[in-house]
Amino acid sequence: MRWLHFWKKHKVLLSYRIPMAVCEVCLFSDGNAFPVCPRCGLTLEREYQPFCDRCGQALDWKKFPKASIRTPPS
Repeated sequence: MRWLHFWKKHKVLLSYRIPMAVCEVCLFSDGNAFPVCPRCGLTLEREYQPFCDRCGQALDWKKFPKASIRTPPS
């Protein structure tokens, strides 16, 4: 029973270690494009960094060449 309590308490912390695919790019009106973190939804500073610089999510870049393009909300 203790392990179940431990798992529920630390599930979110452990999930950041599992890489999530980066499959979205945010295209701004000035022509700049930045990858988007799949967990927090914020743009990343650089391409191909191992972790999101804002939320710490581990990133997987395998699907990035086929990423969908979105524009920021006005």
